[in-house]
Amino acid sequence: MTLSYDEVKKIAHLSRLNLKEDQMNDATHKLNSIFEWIQQLQDLEINLEQLTAENMAPQMHEREDAVAQANDVKSILKNAPSVKHDMFVVAKVVE
Repeated sequence: MTLSYDEVKKIAHLSRLNLKEDQMNDATHKLNSIFEWIQQLQDLEINLEQLTAENMAPQMHEREDAVAQANDVKSILKNAPSVKHDMFVVAKVVE
């Protein structure tokens, strides 16, 4: 399916688009390429019986668990400007 210049002009009018001559030619070309892609997709022969969830599911790559040292409270709090009872002290915001 291809669109003519007049059809694109009518679509632009119905869409309330004010397109200049060169924009109209560009829109006609782009819309026709989109319709060509759609036609290519429609021409594909697909066997739906072969398409299953197992075949279409993305393959998840597993990684090994790595033991890492947990964050130490003391080392984290040593960078805080003010600490009380192993917690950050912040200024009161709400009265």
